Amino acid sequence: MSRIVCVGVLLTGLLSGCQTVEQAQQAEARRQVEQRYAEERALHLQGELDAVLEEQVELRRDLEQLRIEVYGATAAAQTAQEQARQTEVQQAKVVTKVQNLLKKELVARPTERAVRGRGHEHVVESGHTLSAIAVAYGSTVQSIKEVNQLSSDNIYIGQKLFIPE
Repeated sequence: MSRIVCVGVLLTGLLSGCQTVEQAQQAEARRQVEQRYAEERALHLQGELDAVLEEQVELRRDLEQLRIEVYGATAAAQTAQEQARQTEVQQAKVVTKVQNLLKKELVARPTERAVRGRGHEHVVESGHTLSAIAVAYGSTVQSIKEVNQLSSDNIYIGQKLFIPE
């Protein structure tokens, strides 16, 4: 009986050893599957990383292009502002010239009533005001303004005014 037990123990040891080899093979197979999965996952993550890096490069290019466009737009806006300022200065000069020409025309042209002789022509000098002129000729500011078609009390040196009788 001791042999049977030994054989039984021997068979149990062999069976036990068979299971260990089978388990080792299964463990190795699992390890290989896990390793392939890890390698595939690493490749996938590397691909995602490469895509993110490429997108980052594209975004940097886009950002640089936008910076260039903003710089160009800013420069164009500054140029336009300077041109607008120059245009305003030129317009102011033209307006001043036109005003001076109109003043000269008003001064040079006798009024209609002065030509007909029913009043006096007065050439405005420094310090003259409509009220002082009206008092000097025995007239009123309102009648002088109406006859000379003045919309305000402003008069200019050298301006010819008709003073009604």
